[in-house]
Amino acid sequence: MRSFSLFLILILLMVGSDGVYRYKRRERCPKVKAMRNFELSEMMGHWFVIQYFASTEEAPEYSCMRSVFSFSHDDLTVTMNFTYIYADDPFHEIQQGNITWIIPDFATSAHWVHAEDIYEGIYNTYIIDTDYKSWTLIMHCAEKTKDPPRYLSALLLSREQQLGVNVINFLREKLPRYDIDISFMFPIDQGKCDESGSKSTGLGVEQPMKVTMNFTYIYADDPFHEIQQGNITWIIPDFATSAHWVHAEDIYEGIYNTYIIDTDYKSWTLIMHCAEKTKDPPRYLSALLLSREQQLGVNVINFLREKLPRYDIDISFMFPIDQGKCDESGSKSTGLGVEQPMKVIHK
Repeated sequence: MRSFSLFLILILLMVGSDGVYRYKRRERCPKVKAMRNFELSEMMGHWFVIQYFASTEEAPEYSCMRSVFSFSHDDLTVTMNFTYIYADDPFHEIQQGNITWIIPDFATSAHWVHAEDIYEGIYNTYIIDTDYKSWTLIMHCAEKTKDPPRYLSALLLSREQQLGVNVINFLREKLPRYDIDISFMFPIDQGKCDESGSKSTGLGVEQPMKVTMNFTYIYADDPFHEIQQGNITWIIPDFATSAHWVHAEDIYEGIYNTYIIDTDYKSWTLIMHCAEKTKDPPRYLSALLLSREQQLGVNVINFLREKLPRYDIDISFMFPIDQGKCDESGSKSTGLGVEQPMKVIHK
């Protein structure tokens, strides 16, 4: 009888110990494998939130959740503006919010840490996977001293209002390894969210989507190498032709168009500007050849330059810009003489 009692006690101890182990494990965030070789710039733009999970919620609460990511070279931040409607709100009132992340290590740029002081404890965000053009899977995990000690959430994003069932299932299956119960991964209704069919700001006013370029440069003959800076903002008049932008600033008199002539996204882009004015000269042409790296192959440069003469651009006046020794530290500079951590802002 004693041996039976001892055996029963051992079983209870084992179960109890295992229960304690699971509880402690769930107090901490799981070790997450963020996406490798993540290209932050390619993830920017408009997304629909197709599905979501939150460890504090047991029923679907939202509809019409949308987000827009944009990158600012001025302060090295990424902004995510998002809007949503509570599913049970009869008035369909649009809500909005924001979050800011810092990217602590560019070698693992798919891992972000929340920067706001309002978040107590450690709050990590991970890009689990993305194909950039169609879908993205994001996960958040917070470790706190208050109850509950851990908070998990996940967002499944799509460029379109709908995403194929096979893709959704493929992405959902990546989450259980991180302690996410996908039976509580709820769909978000995107139907009839914006009857006009246009991209809404979520502020009750239809506004055109904008693109901003922040840039820095040095005059070649400046002996002091003083860094100059500026910015240009464009409106995208028609998303069916999203490679055509129109300058938004009032200071530009007349029509000022910008065109993405060609790009491979990962290495190079060719941009052209053309302004029609009433003053002399009546037309202004310019072009930029952009590269992700400080150098670009001669064959690629020649290939892109040859696209310009058809647009009345004399490529004998297409000048190279020296990128040598522009930033002796070798790090990503803000161009303002101050090194700053990368941030992601989620509004």
